[in-house]
Amino acid sequence: MKTEEQHIGFDTMINQCKGTLIKLCQFYTRGNPDDFPDLFQDILVNLWEQWPSFQGKSSVNTWVYSIARNTAVEYLRHRKKHIQFLTLDQELYHEIADDNNDLYQLLYELIERLDNDTDREILYLHLDKKTASEISSLTGISESAIRQRIHRTIEKLKKLNQQEK
Repeated sequence: MKTEEQHIGFDTMINQCKGTLIKLCQFYTRGNPDDFPDLFQDILVNLWEQWPSFQGKSSVNTWVYSIARNTAVEYLRHRKKHIQFLTLDQELYHEIADDNNDLYQLLYELIERLDNDTDREILYLHLDKKTASEISSLTGISESAIRQRIHRTIEKLKKLNQQEK
Protein backbone atom coordinates (compact mmCIF):
# COMPACT_ATOMS: atom_id res chain seq x y z
CA MET A 1 0.00 0.00 0.00
CA LYS A 2 1.28 3.43 -0.93
CA THR A 3 1.90 5.97 1.80
CA GLU A 4 0.67 9.56 1.83
CA GLU A 5 4.23 10.68 1.16
CA GLN A 6 4.38 8.49 -1.97
CA HIS A 7 1.08 9.97 -3.19
CA ILE A 8 2.36 13.52 -2.79
CA GLY A 9 5.65 12.66 -4.48
CA PHE A 10 3.83 11.01 -7.36
CA ASP A 11 1.53 14.01 -7.85
CA THR A 12 4.52 16.36 -7.80
CA MET A 13 6.35 14.18 -10.33
CA ILE A 14 3.35 14.10 -12.69
CA ASN A 15 2.92 17.87 -12.50
CA GLN A 16 6.63 18.38 -13.17
CA CYS A 17 6.64 16.02 -16.18
CA LYS A 18 3.19 16.74 -17.61
CA GLY A 19 4.47 18.57 -20.71
CA THR A 20 6.86 15.73 -21.53
CA LEU A 21 4.08 13.16 -21.15
CA ILE A 22 1.72 15.14 -23.38
CA LYS A 23 4.34 15.51 -26.10
CA LEU A 24 5.24 11.85 -25.96
CA CYS A 25 1.60 10.79 -26.21
CA GLN A 26 1.13 13.12 -29.18
CA PHE A 27 4.22 11.68 -30.80
CA TYR A 28 2.93 8.12 -30.56
CA THR A 29 -0.77 8.67 -31.33
CA ARG A 30 -0.81 10.74 -34.50
CA GLY A 31 -3.37 9.44 -36.92
CA ASN A 32 -5.67 8.23 -34.18
CA PRO A 33 -6.28 10.95 -31.60
CA ASP A 34 -8.77 8.67 -29.84
CA ASP A 35 -5.76 6.66 -28.60
CA PHE A 36 -4.29 9.66 -26.76
CA PRO A 37 -6.32 9.28 -23.52
CA ASP A 38 -5.80 5.50 -23.45
CA LEU A 39 -2.05 5.80 -23.90
CA PHE A 40 -1.82 8.62 -21.35
CA GLN A 41 -3.73 6.49 -18.83
CA ASP A 42 -1.55 3.42 -19.50
CA ILE A 43 1.55 5.54 -18.91
CA LEU A 44 0.16 6.92 -15.65
CA VAL A 45 -0.68 3.40 -14.44
CA ASN A 46 2.84 2.16 -15.24
CA LEU A 47 4.40 5.19 -13.56
CA TRP A 48 2.22 4.65 -10.49
CA GLU A 49 3.19 0.97 -10.28
CA GLN A 50 6.90 1.71 -10.70
CA TRP A 51 7.03 4.91 -8.61
CA PRO A 52 8.12 3.13 -5.39
CA SER A 53 11.13 1.70 -7.24
CA PHE A 54 12.46 5.13 -8.34
CA GLN A 55 15.93 5.39 -6.82
CA GLY A 56 17.05 8.78 -8.11
CA LYS A 57 19.89 7.39 -10.24
CA SER A 58 18.66 9.65 -13.04
CA SER A 59 16.53 12.78 -13.09
CA VAL A 60 12.83 12.27 -12.49
CA ASN A 61 12.03 13.54 -15.98
CA THR A 62 14.47 11.09 -17.58
CA TRP A 63 13.04 8.21 -15.54
CA VAL A 64 9.47 9.22 -16.44
CA TYR A 65 10.32 9.59 -20.12
CA SER A 66 11.96 6.17 -20.22
CA ILE A 67 8.95 4.43 -18.69
CA ALA A 68 6.51 6.47 -20.80
CA ARG A 69 8.39 5.71 -24.01
CA ASN A 70 8.54 1.98 -23.26
CA THR A 71 4.83 2.01 -22.45
CA ALA A 72 4.03 3.82 -25.70
CA VAL A 73 6.08 1.40 -27.78
CA GLU A 74 4.37 -1.56 -26.12
CA TYR A 75 0.99 0.11 -26.57
CA LEU A 76 1.63 0.46 -30.30
CA ARG A 77 2.81 -3.13 -30.60
CA HIS A 78 -0.36 -4.23 -28.92
CA ARG A 79 -2.50 -2.01 -31.15
CA LYS A 80 -0.37 -2.84 -34.22
CA LYS A 81 -0.19 0.78 -35.25
CA HIS A 82 2.64 2.83 -36.70
CA ILE A 83 4.31 5.76 -34.96
CA GLN A 84 2.87 9.03 -36.21
CA PHE A 85 2.30 12.55 -34.92
CA LEU A 86 -0.94 14.10 -33.79
CA THR A 87 -1.78 17.45 -35.34
CA LEU A 88 -1.67 20.00 -32.55
CA ASP A 89 -4.55 22.39 -31.97
CA GLN A 90 -4.35 25.85 -30.37
CA GLU A 91 -5.21 24.63 -26.85
CA LEU A 92 -2.46 22.02 -26.99
CA TYR A 93 0.06 24.61 -28.19
CA HIS A 94 -0.69 26.61 -25.05
CA GLU A 95 -0.30 23.56 -22.82
CA ILE A 96 2.98 22.54 -24.44
CA ALA A 97 4.68 25.86 -24.93
CA ASP A 98 3.29 27.60 -21.83
CA ASP A 99 2.97 30.55 -24.16
CA ASN A 100 0.42 30.69 -26.95
CA ASN A 101 2.29 33.11 -29.19
CA ASP A 102 2.82 32.90 -32.94
CA LEU A 103 6.48 31.88 -32.67
CA TYR A 104 5.69 28.72 -30.70
CA GLN A 105 2.85 27.89 -33.05
CA LEU A 106 5.11 28.30 -36.08
CA LEU A 107 7.86 26.23 -34.45
CA TYR A 108 5.57 23.28 -33.73
CA GLU A 109 4.00 23.49 -37.19
CA LEU A 110 7.47 23.36 -38.75
CA ILE A 111 8.48 20.42 -36.54
CA GLU A 112 5.39 18.54 -37.70
CA ARG A 113 6.64 18.89 -41.29
CA LEU A 114 9.96 17.14 -40.64
CA ASP A 115 10.30 13.79 -42.43
CA ASN A 116 12.18 11.84 -39.77
CA ASP A 117 10.33 10.67 -36.64
CA THR A 118 13.59 10.23 -34.72
CA ASP A 119 14.65 13.80 -35.52
CA ARG A 120 11.30 15.07 -34.27
CA GLU A 121 11.61 13.08 -31.08
CA ILE A 122 15.16 14.36 -30.49
CA LEU A 123 14.09 17.93 -31.15
CA TYR A 124 11.13 17.66 -28.77
CA LEU A 125 13.48 16.35 -26.08
CA HIS A 126 15.91 19.17 -26.83
CA LEU A 127 13.07 21.70 -26.50
CA ASP A 128 12.25 20.06 -23.17
CA LYS A 129 15.76 21.16 -22.12
CA LYS A 130 17.18 17.64 -22.06
CA THR A 131 20.96 17.45 -22.40
CA ALA A 132 22.61 15.50 -25.22
CA SER A 133 23.60 12.94 -22.59
CA GLU A 134 20.00 12.51 -21.40
CA ILE A 135 18.69 12.29 -24.96
CA SER A 136 21.40 9.74 -25.75
CA SER A 137 20.41 7.55 -22.81
CA LEU A 138 16.74 7.75 -23.81
CA THR A 139 17.18 7.05 -27.51
CA GLY A 140 20.28 4.88 -27.62
CA ILE A 141 21.97 7.28 -30.06
CA SER A 142 25.47 8.56 -29.22
CA GLU A 143 25.83 12.05 -27.72
CA SER A 144 27.84 13.33 -30.69
CA ALA A 145 25.21 12.04 -33.09
CA ILE A 146 22.50 13.71 -30.97
CA ARG A 147 24.28 17.08 -31.12
CA GLN A 148 24.78 16.69 -34.86
CA ARG A 149 21.14 15.73 -35.46
CA ILE A 150 19.91 18.68 -33.38
CA HIS A 151 22.08 21.05 -35.41
CA ARG A 152 20.96 19.56 -38.74
CA THR A 153 17.32 19.51 -37.70
CA ILE A 154 17.45 23.16 -36.67
CA GLU A 155 18.96 23.96 -40.08
CA LYS A 156 16.10 22.06 -41.75
CA LEU A 157 13.59 24.06 -39.71
CA LYS A 158 15.26 27.30 -40.83
CA LYS A 159 14.97 26.20 -44.47
CA LEU A 160 11.33 25.21 -44.02
CA ASN A 161 10.66 28.59 -42.42
CA GLN A 162 12.34 30.40 -45.35
CA GLN A 163 10.14 28.45 -47.77
CA GLU A 164 7.08 29.65 -45.86
CA LYS A 165 7.98 33.30 -46.36
